[in-house]
Amino acid sequence: MGNGKSQPNIANSSTVSQEIQLNDVPKRERSQNDRNEEDITLIWFDDQKNTTDEEANKTKEILRLVNDYFLFYQDEQVCLNYIEKVIKEKVLLIVSGSSITQFITKTHNLKQVDSIFIFCCSDQDNLMETLMSDYPKIIGIYTDIQILKQAIQKTLDLIEKQSAAFSLYDENEKDTRDLTKESGSFLFFQLYKEVLLNMEQTTESKEEMIVKCNDYYKGNKKELENIKLFQTTYNALEAIKWYTKDSFVYRIINKALRTEDIHNLHTFRFYIIDLCKSLEQKYKDLKRRQKQSSTSVLKLYRGLKQTKEEVLTLQKNVGSLMSTNGYFSTSRQRGVAVNFAKKPSNRLDIEAVLFEIIVDTQMVKKIILADISEHSEFQHEEEILFDLGSAFIIDNVVYDTDNKIWLIYATATDKGAEVANDYINFQKKKIAESNIVLMFGHLLADMGEYAKSQQYFENVLRGRPNDEEVACIYYNIGRVHRLKGEYERSLDYYFRAYQMHSEARPARMLSAAKSLNGIGVVYNEKQERELSLNYLMQALKIYEKTLQDEHENVAGTLTNIGNVYRDQGHFDTALEYLTKALKINEKVLPANHPNLAFTLNNMGNVYYKKTDYKRALEYYTHALKLKEETLPRDHPDIARGLNNIGLIYYSTGAFDTALDVYTRAYLMCVKTLSDAHPLCLTIQNNIKLCVTKKDQRMTYSSV
Repeated sequence: MGNGKSQPNIANSSTVSQEIQLNDVPKRERSQNDRNEEDITLIWFDDQKNTTDEEANKTKEILRLVNDYFLFYQDEQVCLNYIEKVIKEKVLLIVSGSSITQFITKTHNLKQVDSIFIFCCSDQDNLMETLMSDYPKIIGIYTDIQILKQAIQKTLDLIEKQSAAFSLYDENEKDTRDLTKESGSFLFFQLYKEVLLNMEQTTESKEEMIVKCNDYYKGNKKELENIKLFQTTYNALEAIKWYTKDSFVYRIINKALRTEDIHNLHTFRFYIIDLCKSLEQKYKDLKRRQKQSSTSVLKLYRGLKQTKEEVLTLQKNVGSLMSTNGYFSTSRQRGVAVNFAKKPSNRLDIEAVLFEIIVDTQMVKKIILADISEHSEFQHEEEILFDLGSAFIIDNVVYDTDNKIWLIYATATDKGAEVANDYINFQKKKIAESNIVLMFGHLLADMGEYAKSQQYFENVLRGRPNDEEVACIYYNIGRVHRLKGEYERSLDYYFRAYQMHSEARPARMLSAAKSLNGIGVVYNEKQERELSLNYLMQALKIYEKTLQDEHENVAGTLTNIGNVYRDQGHFDTALEYLTKALKINEKVLPANHPNLAFTLNNMGNVYYKKTDYKRALEYYTHALKLKEETLPRDHPDIARGLNNIGLIYYSTGAFDTALDVYTRAYLMCVKTLSDAHPLCLTIQNNIKLCVTKKDQRMTYSSV
């Protein structure tokens, strides 16, 4: 693309994602699977080579009883490389050997490292005093493995009690149809429970969970015993009891929810459905008791440790909706929560935080919470557990200077469910899809989570859906492959979907048109323009017969046709189709909808091809502003927009500015896509061209 081999390349309006994989992960004896399914990675670094295999194995066995994911390193650089690549877990680091101070110096400030434990052969009070003052993440120095084990367990318990993740949604400024940076995750948790409850529970789904756990915890005697107990004795009435146990169920599910891990959430669906239903049943008991008491209002508390940045984010979002990323544990007892919040921490960046939450059980209809104290090991804590999808309004965030604790006041609300309902209704109109299970996969793609979306649809496909659902799944998998740049696989699924929809009786022509539109887009990406126009015109003809003239799907196909004419060099015809599309979108979409940005971007592409760089830059800049306002952070389409602005600066000789913009685009692109993806390669090539031009200019100047 572009005006010749030496020209940088336009990035069209389509997007891609790929999950980031860890490299250089050492083989663990307990499993061939190098993926950590829990929240904590326990690492022991010892640079001395005199540890026997027997000693090492004994140590691993002891520490795996505390934390299953345990890694042992003797090579400093390999260990550092691994820690730096950890993304979704906290690292607890044990250091021993001859270079303790040097290694702590290199690792202490890494954000992944939560706590450090020193293990040595003799008590070294002087070393302890010096290191503790310089490196506050150090918990202590230990000479006995059992005492070390107890210290690690205590730290793990605190992390578990003091951690929580939240998603935010500003109902005053954002629209569900726009799927902004924060609203994508917020909607994920609002919709996920409803998706679950629409799935079938089968003995096969339970067995799938058991097989997964047995494979993952291979070699961990403690957890294998728990898994066997679950397999032989579990029934739905014990769902809450199992959640309160210190076992594989609690750890894997909580991490899967916090990280939106589609694979594990699907694998554990059998149990999560039971837990949601059990909490709902106990909530009825709670409401009945509250009704008999003098008030329907509950005041609940949660003590946490959060970074200053996390607290300030909540403070900036007073008045916004907040959803917990998973189940949310609270207490009736303020003192219990305060104690957890104020547990000593050596971390200088950590703040004590107390949530005070008001729940009117007569006012809220969509929030589920249950008194689970009878199942808890610590019944005096009077634990109340909120179900998935619980939403709160942040009323105020203040700092109590006397007690050195942040106070966050919030009120439980049904507005989260209302936001989800708005999104569902909009999607029903937009994609003619009323199946919530399929809609959830579409949400993941809208968030730019293409790998997760593909995995989700493939999981649903294995659940034996009906004929129409299979065709819709094929379409969505085809769409994801297209967005990932995998065009042949995309065409395969699009054609399968088209065939099933068009051959159904009665034929599902609106769905067939969507498949034709997708096929046309792929052929244009493959530079087969006439084939592309053929399929797009077929789609447009069906849409014009079955939809109103001013419909978003009509605008989308007009945009795609305009792009083909642009690539054929028919610029005036391209602008004619794109202008029609823009007028429709401006009528049927809100002022800051992402689809407006895509059309504006494509109009900018036409003006760029016409070498009208001033007008091209105006369209690109407007499009980028909308994308940044409405798309999730680091979404590939934002990188695409930056690339296009970069090529304007390149084409006008502003190579320094172009290089800055290209670099921003590339760094954003590789966060979500493979570095071999066409978009990343396009931007990388544009950077090389820009550097070459800069070097040439410097050479000419020196002459």
